[in-house]
Amino acid sequence: MNAIFIWIPKVAGKSISKVLNFEATHKSLDKFKNKGIVTFGHCDILSLLREGIINQEYYEKAFKFCFVRHPYSRIISLYNHLKEKKKINCNFSDFIQKEIDPIGSYNIKGLSQANQQVCWIPSDINFIGKYETLDYDFKYICATLDINATLPIANKSIKFKKNLSDLEKEIIYSRYKDDFKQLGYKL
Repeated sequence: MNAIFIWIPKVAGKSISKVLNFEATHKSLDKFKNKGIVTFGHCDILSLLREGIINQEYYEKAFKFCFVRHPYSRIISLYNHLKEKKKINCNFSDFIQKEIDPIGSYNIKGLSQANQQVCWIPSDINFIGKYETLDYDFKYICATLDINATLPIANKSIKFKKNLSDLEKEIIYSRYKDDFKQLGYKL
């Protein structure tokens, strides 16, 4: 079976990658044979298609799936992650107002990881799972890919618990409006 896991930052990607036996990852783009179950980390899938790293036939036939997360909890998780890795040095209120870099072929530097989730999702996606129903949705993925697995918890951050102020909620909503609307999240 051919499948592409579109790894949106801070939505259980590390846990999913521990279970799925990927034929290729972002670390082996040059060796990708256009077959099997793959993820390309935080690469923009359509950029890889345009660059010829993924061929059109593989892309069209592959089962494409991703997971999304409520924008509030996702941005808090991203803040925790970047703070822990010492990639940012600011408070949360300043962080949510920083300029976001556009996504591209590979997104590890800057704040491209903070883009709206809908920016990562191609229009022909086959399945969008939700972090909030992760176990249930991952069982569907396993059944679809004919894999017998349970999902471990990896990369869980408990550093920064945040009760968002009304202003912070407003800023996040204005920045992630399409995620709220297109992915069915409530304020």
